[in-house]
Amino acid sequence: MRRVDSLVRGLVAVVAFAAPAVGQLPVRPNIAREADPNDWQAYYNAGVEHLVHDGRQADADFAWASHLRPDRAEPLFGRYIAYWVQHVSEFFDYANADERTVRKPLVMRADSLREAALRRSPFVHQGLMMLIFDRMEGRWRDDRVGQAWFALGQANLPVAAERFGRIIQQEPAKYGSFRFLRASIFVNSRSYDSAAAELTTLLAQLRAHDATTIDSEYESKELLEYAMGLLHLQLRRLGPAREAFGRAVAENAAFSAAHAMLGDLAISTHDTATALAEFTLAVETAPSDVEPHIGLGRALLLAGRPSDAATEFMKATSMEPVYAEPYWLLATALEAGGNTANAAIRYGQFLERATLSDPRRSEAERKRVSREKVP
Repeated sequence: MRRVDSLVRGLVAVVAFAAPAVGQLPVRPNIAREADPNDWQAYYNAGVEHLVHDGRQADADFAWASHLRPDRAEPLFGRYIAYWVQHVSEFFDYANADERTVRKPLVMRADSLREAALRRSPFVHQGLMMLIFDRMEGRWRDDRVGQAWFALGQANLPVAAERFGRIIQQEPAKYGSFRFLRASIFVNSRSYDSAAAELTTLLAQLRAHDATTIDSEYESKELLEYAMGLLHLQLRRLGPAREAFGRAVAENAAFSAAHAMLGDLAISTHDTATALAEFTLAVETAPSDVEPHIGLGRALLLAGRPSDAATEFMKATSMEPVYAEPYWLLATALEAGGNTANAAIRYGQFLERATLSDPRRSEAERKRVSREKVP
């Protein structure tokens, strides 16, 4: 691993490992009695509260939230933070890419959680990093970088953007990787054009230096191109979005998230062949990720193959047993294939797992009852 020039540069270093295995459920943590037990946000909020005093309990809360909604990035990133608040004495060496530290199995596992979060959402809010800094010795709040992180941790996004921007402007070569973080701040502020400008500049900087030995996730052009594609989608620029996702898979043909987005775009235009091809690649490159299986099932439904679609959705329910979404899709696939009795069972399983506010609950209940009556 190449030497990094500063703590901040090391902060964004991520070792590329596979996402954690799915399908093995931990014990469901306790939450407030009035909370919806199927709401991932309730467990995530509990995790944030526990981070201050009990990193192990926070990790348990975040883990359950990520099983309820494996498509969300926040619980995965929360687990990364929960690890480091429990091992803060090693964070300085980790952030400086100390070879011995970054190769520790538990550190590599924490990195895989962070990488998985970024692939779920490159713009996931990273303000929880301040909880690590608060536990470290030093003058983080007294220097310019610490002040920028402090503003982000306090969710003061305009000030955080201004401070990180000033740091980048003063030393663009050293702190250019902060452009990704600044883009995330702009996304969370709904300033999408400003976010796109940051990514464009960072991509140009990387290509100008012909970065062929990148070991920082923030410097990964595949991730940056993927993030650019998401921004184009937010701005309803479907053509540029498709091109950006295409550049992402050109950078790394095994980048499942970009294949999945190309598949989603194909579904939106009823391009069945492309949707099937892209989601097949997404499954092949990330077989333990539940989302590509769901995407492939949706593509198979579009292709008029409900039985094959049901097979993919069944795999998804086995991989993430408390995730409501694949049960809904499985029920619809079974119904489309004429298996109404089994569909009724799956609608019932969806209702057991869906949040109380899910708008599909009434339809699922109606279909569950009516399909049960079909001989």
